[in-house]
Parts: sequence; C-alpha cells; structure tokens
Amino acid sequence: MRSPRPLPPGRVAYRTALDHPEVVRRLTVMDVIPTGEVWARADARFALGYWHWAFLAQPSPVPERLIGRDPDFFFLDAEFGGAIRRFPPVAVADNIRCARDPAAIEAMCEDYRAGATCDRREDDEDRAAGRRITCPAQVLWAGRDALEAWYDTLAIWREWADDVTGRVIDCGHFMVEERPHETLSAIQDFHAGHRSPTGPAASA
Repeated sequence: MRSPRPLPPGRVAYRTALDHPEVVRRLTVMDVIPTGEVWARADARFALGYWHWAFLAQPSPVPERLIGRDPDFFFLDAEFGGAIRRFPPVAVADNIRCARDPAAIEAMCEDYRAGATCDRREDDEDRAAGRRITCPAQVLWAGRDALEAWYDTLAIWREWADDVTGRVIDCGHFMVEERPHETLSAIQDFHAGHRSPTGPAASA
C-alpha cells in the first residue's frame, strides 16, 4: 500500500485490494465505507455523529493534550457513547489500559490525520483513474449505527467494486463483540465461496 502508517483493518483490506489485486482473492469489510466517500459525503449528521473524525485530525498536540486530561472519559464515554463499557470486563480493562498510553493516543490521532489527508487523496485518485476492486467483496454493516442510518452502503461499495454482496447485522458498531457468532458465520460462509442472497440479517 502507499500509506506509510497503519490503517484500521477494514481500510487496510480495501486499500490492499485496490493496490495489490493480484494477492487478494476475496475481501470482507465491516461497518465502513471508503475513506474518500466519508469525507465527500460529510454533512451536519456526520459533523455531530462522527465528530471524532475531525477532532482527532486536528494538528498535534491539540487532541492528544485534550484526550490526555481524561482518556477514560474520551474512549469509554464520549467517543462511542458508552458502548465499550458494555464489553466483557477483561475487554473493558484492556481498552482502558490502551487508552491511558500516550503512544496509543498519538497513534490514533495520526491515523485520523492521515484519513483526512493522504488516505482521502489516494481514494480520490483511484476513483478518478477508474481503478476498482476486482475480487468478490463482502460488506457487513451494523443495523444500529451510522452506516444503516446515513448511507446506502451496498450501493456505495458497488461504485468501488465489481462483485459486491453483503448484509446488515442487528448490532452496533462493534460487530465482533456484540454479535460474534453471527458475524463469524457470515465471514466464513463468504470466504468458503458460499453466495447467499444479499439482504437483512435473520432474526437472532
């Protein structure tokens, strides 16, 4: 990939499929749309609901210093509305440990700074050049989060990829933690080559 720093897993996956199509046979992305699309579609809902995208992209040390005053509140309450506090205790403790690490705070801020600059630029360049994801792609997204409320998620990904299927899962943004078995089953079926019809998740 062209980006010199780590991206969140879903964004690593689709960028790898675009930059190195010869090595990606099947692609799954979960609860994301391409970075360039996020910024191109930013509106008042985005500014209020995904405010951390712009906040964390501010120049250093503005967000680092503000988060560092009370990292527990930022990560566990402000950023995700308390969702992480509902994780199993061992997961909450691990999130708190990471949240208090100044290096982890800096890394997260750098990730969002890149998302607002070089990551967005690479997406825009690929769209302008007509580059597309050529392998089969699966899109899973949360039924109780922003993608379901704001976007036609499958339609967006079909502008980026030739062969897209997917489904909504009845959960919030943290799909693996909230619906682990359903999420794993969907991924395993897709990567085994099973092609279920696109549509909503079955009731659980």
